[in-house]
Amino acid sequence: AANVLFGKLMSIQVEKFYSDKMEKATVVKNAAKELAVIGLICSHQKFGDAHHLALLAEEMDEFRNLFNEWVKNFDSSIDTNDEWAIGFHYKKPQIPD
Repeated sequence: AANVLFGKLMSIQVEKFYSDKMEKATVVKNAAKELAVIGLICSHQKFGDAHHLALLAEEMDEFRNLFNEWVKNFDSSIDTNDEWAIGFHYKKPQIPD
């Protein structure tokens, strides 16, 4: 999960279109949630250093806050219709003829 976070975060920067950025942001969100759940499971199972696991939980919460603020800055006006009828910007899907 941690290795996915870094790779996807870096690749979002080079994306031009809003939908592509949001698609990768969704992968980052899921990887971050997975990492947080792994930490929580380890904590409940008393597997690992309690201080490190508490630090992980604290940092994941901070990451979530920073991530949410960052995603708000993506420009939804720079987008393309990928014809999949799934929009992150709540436009009516354009169905090809």
